[in-house]
Amino acid sequence: MKMNKAALMQKAATGANQSIDLAERMRQAGEAARGTHPLEVLTSTGGVPAKAAQGEPTPAPDRTAQVPPERDLGTTPYGSVTPAGDPDDKRRGRFETVPLSLVDPNPYNARQAYKPERVLEMAASLAKNGQDTPGTATIRNGRYVLAAGHYRRLGLLHIHAASMEKATIDLIVKPNMSDRELYEASYRENAERQEQTSFDNALAWKKLLEQGVYENETALAKAVGMSLPNVNKTLAVLRLSPAVLTLVESTPAKFALGTLYELALFEEVAGTEKTVAIATEVRDDRLGRYQINEARKQIVEQKTRKRKERSRPYPIFVGNQYEGTLKEWPNGRVTLEVNIGDVSTRDTFVASLREKFGAKS
Repeated sequence: MKMNKAALMQKAATGANQSIDLAERMRQAGEAARGTHPLEVLTSTGGVPAKAAQGEPTPAPDRTAQVPPERDLGTTPYGSVTPAGDPDDKRRGRFETVPLSLVDPNPYNARQAYKPERVLEMAASLAKNGQDTPGTATIRNGRYVLAAGHYRRLGLLHIHAASMEKATIDLIVKPNMSDRELYEASYRENAERQEQTSFDNALAWKKLLEQGVYENETALAKAVGMSLPNVNKTLAVLRLSPAVLTLVESTPAKFALGTLYELALFEEVAGTEKTVAIATEVRDDRLGRYQINEARKQIVEQKTRKRKERSRPYPIFVGNQYEGTLKEWPNGRVTLEVNIGDVSTRDTFVASLREKFGAKS
């Protein structure tokens, strides 16, 4: 069947309109999936798009563009936090922007040492880009207690040091976090970024055990997913003297657990002065734990050899009868053991020795 020119033009226009409509629906679906299309913000009229409520044409429904119910972009830029499992799960949280002056650091923070240069970098990023990621906190006694996000807090404090009145911080606030949950949240944040150091662990774990947050090392090992021997080794690090710990604190990432443990063993046999010197070499990347171990072994062997030094004996005879022994050692020690039966002879001999060495009664 032949079609006249007008019919052909009409058919072509219809096809073009259909293609444009399909392309538009695909674009809307993609934008809605990214959370940017106006169709995401629904009115209260049973899920009718806002433009349709205003009388504008409504495109065909597109199931791929439906917004997951837990993401309410009309409430906050981050949406609400939906827990896994039970709706009353303690992992539920809400987004809040709160005054920075109401936020306290985590009393059980996994990180104990903060690098000033990192704080300045964070401050510069926040000043330029704003806070992209909220911290995590709970509420205690009317104040917000951080679980995670301490570099962000320190960066904001640096920015607003001159005036705190308008300073705020974005938080996901979780209700009723326990002491353990405060610690474990901060530990996970640092461990996932591979920024948690053995020095941080030692200081934090000592406090957790002293305050009874964990009843013993076994419970702590289970919580952090580490073997009990490694937990014990980590805590042994705090046997180091304050002078050595101060040096470690300056660059904790340079001191792995094995290195710190070897330093603690080394200081027990070599003393603080030599250990500070060895730790300085570690900090400057000139020594590692194997070299520390070898240095310790040499000191122990030297002490063992000294303990095994033998004396040089000189037997004392009177006639053919053995009366005692005079002994000397390479270190200068001299001993005399004699048996003098005659009282008068003994008294004369002792008196002569006392006079020779200036011994007083």
